[in-house]
Amino acid sequence: MEINSAFARLYTYAITISLILIGVCIIIKVFEEIGLINLNVLTTINKKFLSIVSPVKQKLNFFKKIKLNNSTKKNLKLFFSISMITLLSRVIIFLLVFIWNYFNQGNPQGFFESFEKLWVKWDSPHYILLAENWYASEGDASRYIVFYPLYPLLMSIFNFFTKNSVISGVIISNICTCFASYYLYKLVDMEFDDKTAFKAVKYMLIFPFSFFFGIVYTESLFIMLSIMCFYYLRKNNWILAGFLGFLSAITKNQGVLLFAAAFVEVLISLNIPNIQYALQNKKRLCINFLKKFVCIIPIPLGFGAYLALNKVVTGSWFKFLEHQSFYWHHNFSLIPNTLKIHFRYIANPSYTGLHRISIWLPQLALLLLAVLLMIYAFKKVRVSYILYMLLYTITIYSTTWLISGGRYMLCLFPIHILFAIMSRKNRYVDFLLTFTSLVFLGLYTFTFYQNGVL
Repeated sequence: MEINSAFARLYTYAITISLILIGVCIIIKVFEEIGLINLNVLTTINKKFLSIVSPVKQKLNFFKKIKLNNSTKKNLKLFFSISMITLLSRVIIFLLVFIWNYFNQGNPQGFFESFEKLWVKWDSPHYILLAENWYASEGDASRYIVFYPLYPLLMSIFNFFTKNSVISGVIISNICTCFASYYLYKLVDMEFDDKTAFKAVKYMLIFPFSFFFGIVYTESLFIMLSIMCFYYLRKNNWILAGFLGFLSAITKNQGVLLFAAAFVEVLISLNIPNIQYALQNKKRLCINFLKKFVCIIPIPLGFGAYLALNKVVTGSWFKFLEHQSFYWHHNFSLIPNTLKIHFRYIANPSYTGLHRISIWLPQLALLLLAVLLMIYAFKKVRVSYILYMLLYTITIYSTTWLISGGRYMLCLFPIHILFAIMSRKNRYVDFLLTFTSLVFLGLYTFTFYQNGVL
């Protein structure tokens, strides 16, 4: 396959133009949802979602919230059920890989003896090193400043009890996955029904790269904090949402993107029916806006805290950028340039079929999938979800040497919600999505076992 082939150019142009048009549509939809414009077409499409922000609906949601919060027993039962399903899914993945390894190794080991060998690789040792030694200002260990601090900090706290960083990381990851599943259910159930909510949890747990949720990686912590931030934004609990966004921003660099979604949710919460109303009540609206806006300021401050860590440890606010460029070859790049690199690597005979199947091809497929789902999402979910999807996707694919795109896209939780919406009324679509996800989950799990997924 040549780099300048018709397919490569068509794919690149289609993705670039689609992302630009999606961005324009998001801007229009934001103004529509906050009441500053009123287009008949958009009003018809978003009738369902505009009703959510009406005063009557908010009152109903308020009483519903009180009822659910007082049903502690019901919520605990729900959390226990979802947690058992979540943990069972992780155990099945661990057991399948263990069994495969056991019968294909000359010197088979037990489950616990082989666990570290099977699952602790790539970034996991770096988090273990940080949990046990923290950040270093010089030497080879100084490069690990590129890894955000919350996950290794939690591991170091758990090490007081477990005395083992691998055990600490696995416990943290699986606990976070349980809470991520629970809050994803609660978030979807707010606007749809329990059937759709359970489907969203299912698709998250069987996403082709979801095996990362159970091992020593930050993905489970990050997606939990992201979903919880969105959930409390929808509940108008701005202080808690801001705090969770802060934690998310010191877990992964994509966490700061929650600020854009939070900003839009603050605007929507003002319940502006039209621009005339906004002009007549601008003072009251500004005060109300500022009260809520102050609560979400901690989200970008999380990234500021990470920059401060860079300064304290290395003496430079942006030292992580130097290390990312030198050691990981990560530099900012326009998406068309990133895609050219992908097609170049696919055509490069020096790369094995394993790399094509596990890295370059799935990253191209997931980008296309994300674009298609964003287009589909305009009829289905709130604009804050779509904006987050757009910014997240652009951030992921704006790097010169992207090799972990599948793992990063795993944490884009609106994808799982949209899959649930697509399949909730059609069992054949549900079967197709479930079957396809399970097949690729098995493929990439065993590819990770063979050191082919990063």
